[in-house]
Amino acid sequence: MRSVALLVLLLVVYTAYVTCANPEDTVIYPRTVWRDENRQVIHAHGGGMYLDKKSHPNQTKYYWVGTSIKIPGAFLSEGINLYSSFDLQNWKYEGMIFKNISIHGMSQPGPYRIERPKILFNERTNKFVLWFHLDTASFSLTSVGVATSSVITGPYQFHAGFKPDGQASYDMTVYQDPHDPHSAFLVRSVNNAYAGISKLSPDYLNTTGIISAGPRIEGQSLWYNPHLAKTFLLGSHLTGWSPNPASLNVGSTQYIENHTAWKFIGNPTNNPTSFNTQSAFVFEYVHPNGKRLFILMADDWMYPNVQNADYVWLPILQRDENDYNSIYIPYLSSWRIGAYNS
Repeated sequence: MRSVALLVLLLVVYTAYVTCANPEDTVIYPRTVWRDENRQVIHAHGGGMYLDKKSHPNQTKYYWVGTSIKIPGAFLSEGINLYSSFDLQNWKYEGMIFKNISIHGMSQPGPYRIERPKILFNERTNKFVLWFHLDTASFSLTSVGVATSSVITGPYQFHAGFKPDGQASYDMTVYQDPHDPHSAFLVRSVNNAYAGISKLSPDYLNTTGIISAGPRIEGQSLWYNPHLAKTFLLGSHLTGWSPNPASLNVGSTQYIENHTAWKFIGNPTNNPTSFNTQSAFVFEYVHPNGKRLFILMADDWMYPNVQNADYVWLPILQRDENDYNSIYIPYLSSWRIGAYNS
């Protein structure tokens, strides 16, 4: 009977946590050692965020995907990790959802460089699709890797590694079209010459040709601001592991379309090293009052000690809500999500 009572108590506590977890009360502490619920150091580098808004009524579940610890030397990773949270503060380790050793069929042997993993969900195939920069330690493959799973927590099965649209690919991200749930894009550094944007095939397993050419940046992150009716592209210059001024650009069209052009509007951090960080991803948080907050996920690579890289998450703010030229990213040693709901 004691064991039954304990089980019931644990279920009640867990249910209360799921119901009451409130990101409004979460305080973000950039550049500290982030740990999961088991007090293990979180390794989700060059990561992204998948927002599950359907599985839990009136609750968003956040899935943070990123590479495992960067191993000293060439800074390769054993695989890709996944963490989940309801409040963006307490993180559950879901496991290593993809392993380096599962890559096969490439023209050069591993171990491989796995970087900047991102997850999409394809409603047509009912599959989760994992994209990542796939390369050798010496950057001689210049490819992307694609893997799939029927559940977000994996394991993901390797589908293919290739040069998207036949072009050399380095840093990359993926972007879900905000006005079409069946459309997504790959954004990557094409031969380290420009940011090439390609629409994905209907199953999200391939690209269909470059439709827009952005600036020469890496660490690409995109978001759509419905109030401004504008799409933004954030990235860094190409200086290896060394930090540099961020580059913020605005699209010439409301959404990404054929031949969308990009205009540079400045360094939103107003700091020559972007606070010693490089952008990884931008995701949207919606306050209970409906106001949107865009959150930058960035990495402090701490080169040459990349194995100790940490995370810097900061709010993307505007001095004038009607003027995209007023966008800025302040450095805050701590900040509460709910403080930016007005």
